[in-house]
Amino acid sequence: MTESLLTIEPIPGFTGSAGIVFPPYSAIGVSHELTPVDAGGEPYRDTLHALRHVTRYRKYSLRLSCSITRPPSLGGVWPGLPVRVGCAIELFTAGTPERPAVAGSTRTVQEGLIAYRPVLDMRLIRWNQAFAEWRADMDWEAWLEEI
Repeated sequence: MTESLLTIEPIPGFTGSAGIVFPPYSAIGVSHELTPVDAGGEPYRDTLHALRHVTRYRKYSLRLSCSITRPPSLGGVWPGLPVRVGCAIELFTAGTPERPAVAGSTRTVQEGLIAYRPVLDMRLIRWNQAFAEWRADMDWEAWLEEI
């Protein structure tokens, strides 16, 4: 797939891992939504009334969505599939990137601020496809969470 910065590939050495094939033009205009996974920790007040927050882990969730006439190869792709995602969305950090970066994606935005596209090992949580017959549009969405 060369028309999108997004890549979804098998994780080397990971049993049951497979990539998702994107036919030409199936990923044009993909929307990316990267959010922290709810770690289950709720903010609370301690005995001195200071606001505290306990986070058990720091992982990302990724939602991909697109409207196009050619969907990716989602047939036979089931929830739980482990994949390596080269994100198209950039993360900005003041310091060293917290995740591996897609080759060639790291850049300095300004002194002390770095932008990079992360590489995330994720599992497919769910996906769906919708078809509008009259317009011949195929919409698809996929939700993934970092392993």
